[in-house]
Amino acid sequence: MLLSLGKTPFATVYSNEVADGTLVSLTGSIDQVTVLSNGGHVILTVNNTSVFIPAIVAGDRAFAKGTPVLLYGTVQTYRGKKEIVVNSAEDIVEIR
Repeated sequence: MLLSLGKTPFATVYSNEVADGTLVSLTGSIDQVTVLSNGGHVILTVNNTSVFIPAIVAGDRAFAKGTPVLLYGTVQTYRGKKEIVVNSAEDIVEIR
């Protein structure tokens, strides 16, 4: 039953005040795409927010600057800066 609801009812809209470990949603356009050379992880910048996508989640998917997206992920602080970590490929939705 809960699976049919998806993550939307359980996710908080992202802001810098959200605590680490919180499931959040973020909507916006991709401002920057960085593919890390050490393992193929992807870092997106969406609305001035860093979004970390592990290589296993990114797969062979290509991300393009300017693409509008809806993302779900967990907030964490990395090197003193908040970021969203996406845990599943289904948590990245291109808005058309």
